[in-house]
Amino acid sequence: MIIATQLVPRGFSAITVWPFILVRPASVRDKGLIEHELVHYREQRWCTPVWWARYVFSADFRLAAEVRAYPRQIDAGG
Repeated sequence: MIIATQLVPRGFSAITVWPFILVRPASVRDKGLIEHELVHYREQRWCTPVWWARYVFSADFRLAAEVRAYPRQIDAGG
């Protein structure tokens, strides 16, 4: 579920906390950004707490997650 909100942390345009994709209102029409967050959405759907713990505490895991997401964003024109 995509929700336009100002609750997105500073420095981010969007954040996925399964089952929600929180997007700043100014970025809600950014197709590339939404595609990027959909990758994270799919990653999180089976183990959100574990995924977030690894994302926060492991730079290697975080880098791998972003490397998987950015090509989708670029392909979508974002």
